[in-house]
Amino acid sequence: MLGVEELEGVLPSMTHWRAPARRSVDWAALGADLGTALPSDYRSLAEAYPPLVIDDFLTVSIPRPGAEAAWASGVRYSSEILQDRRVPAHHRCAGHAQRLPE
Repeated sequence: MLGVEELEGVLPSMTHWRAPARRSVDWAALGADLGTALPSDYRSLAEAYPPLVIDDFLTVSIPRPGAEAAWASGVRYSSEILQDRRVPAHHRCAGHAQRLPE
């Protein structure tokens, strides 16, 4: 796991977007809402940065302080969609890349 400072060393242009002050996210409420605690490196990133889009390829969704419940709802919704798209084990071929059904 990379810490925020190590990530900034790899992607120095991202420091332009660093929040001027630590963002105060209610991690206890999020953990209770999601049923699990989020990793400490992710929490550190979320406290230092707003949501990030890296090279129009990778999006890092980060909760907005005060809107944790809405963010958790979106995460649950996205997770349900991904679960619905998962290929059942009996449809998989050993040693081959899996494709999601259209």
